[in-house]
Amino acid sequence: MVIMLVIIAFVCLVDIIKDNFTIETREITIAHKQIPEEFDGYRILQISDINGQYFGTYQKRLINAIENLNGNYDIVILTGDYISNPGSDDYRPILDILEVFKDKTPVYYCLGERDYAYQTEDISTSFISFNPAEKNQLMLEMEKMDAVFIYPIQEILRGESKIYLTGTRYYEAAFSQTNFDMDKDFSICVTHVPIAYNVSNRIAENNSVRLQDVDFDMCISGHTMGGIIRLPILGAAYSQEDGLFPQEETTYGLHTDDAGRVTNITSGLGCTDSLPFRVLNTPEICVYTLKAQK
Repeated sequence: MVIMLVIIAFVCLVDIIKDNFTIETREITIAHKQIPEEFDGYRILQISDINGQYFGTYQKRLINAIENLNGNYDIVILTGDYISNPGSDDYRPILDILEVFKDKTPVYYCLGERDYAYQTEDISTSFISFNPAEKNQLMLEMEKMDAVFIYPIQEILRGESKIYLTGTRYYEAAFSQTNFDMDKDFSICVTHVPIAYNVSNRIAENNSVRLQDVDFDMCISGHTMGGIIRLPILGAAYSQEDGLFPQEETTYGLHTDDAGRVTNITSGLGCTDSLPFRVLNTPEICVYTLKAQK
């Protein structure tokens, strides 16, 4: 019995070491009737939750994972938590990554709670779609590397067609300039914190008098790091917002709601301050391939 426990402990230790020194690429195909034909096969690389960490010397392991894609992606979307805390001035972990894409691939980004000093404890609400009134030094450094802040809205062109990147909040002036049609155009809502509320109910309530919230077809986010510890069958062991054994719909993976909105929560790359390693939860980057659905 003791020998068996030792073997199990050894196997678990080996797996933990492997998880923390490996980066997986997760491929996801999104088919939707509002994806234009010209965007069929369009590929989006998502990178999330670096948390001020290095994955190999000068990010070499992470850069290798990106280079293994051989440039087979059209844009890059970064979904927050690039530095260790809002007071940090160590921007190298994210700037080393941006160097890979500079002058080659368009990069778009949103912010996480580690990236901006914001006076609230309600992270789950504030960083779903956080649009600061003033850019901080991190944002300025990222934009020197050609990264573009997503909010309120970004129009992505391919040939004669377009799709949109948005947050959850509607800004009349910005949205009107793009001629975005919420009912016809394919849109990707990019957030750091996953959207945990019922989107249909919230839109019906908030937009009953005037347009306040943006509907979307697809949403990508990070923040939860997949629960850091993941268990076979049970999934995430813990999340900051939901405690022990949270629902996977708000913690990790690909899900579709009752109105056909597709959401994906990536486990991202980094770790939490309280637990500096992952268990059965390999760091990942995500690549989405869009498919036009007739």
